[in-house]
Amino acid sequence: MKRSSGALGWVALALALACAPREAGAQVPQTLVHQGRLLTPAGAAVTGMLMVTYRIYDAPTGGMALWSETHSLTFDDGYFSVALGSMSMFPSTLFNGRPRFLGVTVGTDPEMTPRELVASVPYALMAGDVTGDIHPASVSVGGRTVIDAMGRWVGGSMGGSEAFSGCPEGLLMSGVCVAHIDNSTGTDWNSAASTCAGFRSDLCTATQYLAVRDDQYGGGRNLFLGASGRRTPIWSAHFSDNDADRLGFILRTADDPTISNMYGFACCVNNTPPEFRARGFLVPAMGMTDRGILVTYLNNREETHLQTAVSICTSLRSDLCSTAQYVTLNDAGRFGATVRRLANNLSDDDSERFDPILGTNTSDNPSLSDNWAFACCASQRSSDPSCPGGMNLNNVCVVELHTTEDSSFIEAARACARRGADICTNSQMQGIRNAGRFAAVRAWTNNGADNDSNRVGGLLSSMPDDPNPVTDRFGYACCQ
Repeated sequence: MKRSSGALGWVALALALACAPREAGAQVPQTLVHQGRLLTPAGAAVTGMLMVTYRIYDAPTGGMALWSETHSLTFDDGYFSVALGSMSMFPSTLFNGRPRFLGVTVGTDPEMTPRELVASVPYALMAGDVTGDIHPASVSVGGRTVIDAMGRWVGGSMGGSEAFSGCPEGLLMSGVCVAHIDNSTGTDWNSAASTCAGFRSDLCTATQYLAVRDDQYGGGRNLFLGASGRRTPIWSAHFSDNDADRLGFILRTADDPTISNMYGFACCVNNTPPEFRARGFLVPAMGMTDRGILVTYLNNREETHLQTAVSICTSLRSDLCSTAQYVTLNDAGRFGATVRRLANNLSDDDSERFDPILGTNTSDNPSLSDNWAFACCASQRSSDPSCPGGMNLNNVCVVELHTTEDSSFIEAARACARRGADICTNSQMQGIRNAGRFAAVRAWTNNGADNDSNRVGGLLSSMPDDPNPVTDRFGYACCQ
């Protein structure tokens, strides 16, 4: 208990930061809350209204008052609470790191003694600025060290906000890390896939393109515009098959393009920074506890429009999960059998063969205006360019090659998830075949390897149109 030299005394004295700043916004609070209970020397609680004057000094006794204000306080069984600084703002130099002492005068009594040392919490008022030297051991942003213990800058080399974006390899556009853009319409399929692999990336998926190029919803509103101002066709990781012109507003490609078609393209790095990975949760592959797919967002109800789902995933530096990744989600019971799921190839369910994976409500060439359930998957790409635990084939990191045609799509998806990977995309498979692997072996790709009209972007001409993910048997490769 703290007693005064007058008729009254304090007990249970408390001092803390106010809950809210003086003005709206993310600024440092500018008031302090003083709480306590006022008793008489005999221990009786004071009730009623009294004038209380507060002063802040630079010394425990004597010294000079640096600030003061007077409040009319109502005491309820002795208890009170008051926001200091609400009537007379604290000078900006008041809490500058030097000791400060609070003096309290109740009514006509002398100032209570001893003065209260202002503890360290109020010095948070200085957090709005730094007026002297700082002495950190190192500096990190989002879990990534940008200044090391020797004082050396080790962050990204691009400068500006990109140094902190987790996209040092390229440009961060609407949450998508883009390593290379070719706005011309002069590149065939193989060249586009090979170029992106050379940038340690992959051709962007249809959902990534929607984020970076769509006029209404993307941040790259003028990306892939021709001289006439019309949007030009582009290659995607899944060969840009534009079934029934359903994907025309994104890809602008022909239905069933050939490998010699000349399109533009962009390369997506598919790198989910650590701070976004930390927000996700692991869905283990069947038979595993520590390997599977990392999900950053999941909504298992059919209630979300395409553009909203894409915006959510890219804001988490993720992409819509692939058709193959939904196999692991289904194994974990995350979706009901009928629920319509949105995948990063926009869920083409040719002949409804993929109902067991994408849900029975997902039709062939589904309307993109449907409401969907969906999940966002973090990138499984290794940050180590040497591709640890795998092999580098034409700049594609492959952690498993299964060249025997004995696996269903579902079995292949599970096998890759157990490796912490995904079945390779069409464009990744193109690079693998260019390296002489799978020369005559039919293989799955992560969108289901649909070979419409024998268009062979990463596939073989012998691959069936509308393969059955349960009964057809092919080889596969797992990519990171």
